[in-house]
Amino acid sequence: MNAIHTEYGDVEIKDLSHDMLKELQKRLPYGFWPFNEEFQGARYGFVVRCGADEIPLLKQQPVECDKERAMLLINVHFVGILSAYCKMAKDGIDGIYYATPYLKDKGEAGWESGVAHFIFPGEQTPVPDSPVLTSYDGAVGKGGTALLVRFMEHFKEIFDDKFRIDYIGIDVRTRSQIGNLVSGFMLMGKNIIYHGTLHGDDPRFGVLAKNGVTSIVHAPSCPMTISPDQLKMAKGESK
Repeated sequence: MNAIHTEYGDVEIKDLSHDMLKELQKRLPYGFWPFNEEFQGARYGFVVRCGADEIPLLKQQPVECDKERAMLLINVHFVGILSAYCKMAKDGIDGIYYATPYLKDKGEAGWESGVAHFIFPGEQTPVPDSPVLTSYDGAVGKGGTALLVRFMEHFKEIFDDKFRIDYIGIDVRTRSQIGNLVSGFMLMGKNIIYHGTLHGDDPRFGVLAKNGVTSIVHAPSCPMTISPDQLKMAKGESK
């Protein structure tokens, strides 16, 4: 599939280049693993765990709800995420930002349908002097909180007086603590990378096209665990 057609125009689909693969492997703490053969639609492994160590993330959690509303929130969150990315991509970021919905069945308490923020700031990411703007840096790296704030400023623009979501807060968690992760879109520099499976009628691409995005990179991946002796391979440092 070379392009997704939307009412706002076409979005060209590009393959992940060798240089971008190397950049992902370098910037992600435990790397990005290219598969020899496609696995359940995925061609890469987004390594979230190496041995006993997991990548920390920031969990943006709303109050629990029924399953129908939980599924609706996934779609709403994607609109907010993509709208924020489109604005951030105009200037680009130093690093990688991967915000994507998650869904957790909490039994009688209902469903938790929030946003997981994987943030990997670059060495040149500005670090504010304010303690408030560095409160999560210990978990996600220097400048990570500032990237979160920048993202949230745009994310909240999709809400108005008629539609709001009540969030409990943003807490540090790991991938294994948040339930099912929905494969979504990542921002690296000025590039938007899609980690899911392509469908010609995917309305999310209409959000991108409406905001002026004409192309994205496709790198279908799934969360992956490796052993410490596989880390160099995942980081692209050895064959």
